[in-house]
Amino acid sequence: MVDKSKIRDIIVSCIANIVFEEVQRRMKKINNTVIVIFEKKLSKQDILFLGELKKKGYVLKALCPEGASFSYKFDEVLSEDNLCEGIPKIEAAMAVVCGLDIGSAAKISLLIDDTFYSKAVLKILYLGIKVYSLSDLTKGMNIGKLTDRMAQGIEELRHRLMDYGIVFLEKSNLNPGKKLSDRGCKVNFYLHNKNLLSRKDVQMAHAMNKDILTGSNTLITAYARDAARDFKIKIVKR
Repeated sequence: MVDKSKIRDIIVSCIANIVFEEVQRRMKKINNTVIVIFEKKLSKQDILFLGELKKKGYVLKALCPEGASFSYKFDEVLSEDNLCEGIPKIEAAMAVVCGLDIGSAAKISLLIDDTFYSKAVLKILYLGIKVYSLSDLTKGMNIGKLTDRMAQGIEELRHRLMDYGIVFLEKSNLNPGKKLSDRGCKVNFYLHNKNLLSRKDVQMAHAMNKDILTGSNTLITAYARDAARDFKIKIVKR
């Protein structure tokens, strides 16, 4: 006589193995997937970078508006519909943004999602996916004609986006002057715009090898002061 309980155990075990293998397959796919966000076209520098990712075994999925021009062969092209509510989550290990400009960056910093870039990047950030930018936000600008104040504003915008979790792969070419007009201090600062300066902020400044420029009314914790002393970081209030 056939033992039904043993048959049931065998069936359950087989189903469990199938489910486990499928989960592993999906996880491996997610961990090797990179979402590439761009609006119009890819530069030669972008294509070279994507080529390096491809060589390392990543699956590249393009996320761009309909009609965007590109010659690079992606593994898959995602439509803008993937950014709408109710559409299944975009699953990936990370996302790369190509050609991000200062206008779209400003909207992202204010959580305004009325452009393709701002909608796409915010969607990815909301999903908890790490975002990397190949642009330093100065695309199309004549850096030599920027005033110190304008350059400092761009750097502040970069740092706000970094607080959101965006990593800039290209080092900034901006140099907002050698001195602060009212203090005579070198401008090599981590720009801090919050009401509270914590030890974590000091550690971030230390990692960037910068002093800290913060608001005149910012509260500095005792732990932050201790960390600044230990790391030999100056805290300058505006």
